[in-house]
Amino acid sequence: AINYFKIQSNSIVYYHGITRSPENGNYIIVMNSHPEGDLRNYLK
Repeated sequence: AINYFKIQSNSIVYYHGITRSPENGNYIIVMNSHPEGDLRNYLK
């Protein structure tokens, strides 16, 4: 628990897990939303 509090930052988006879409089998990363937008737009 101590390490968790040491790394809290507005720059870190926390990862919760991974799943697969039932429609097309693509993998989906489950994480918190970020106030500056989504990962897809950030990577463009």
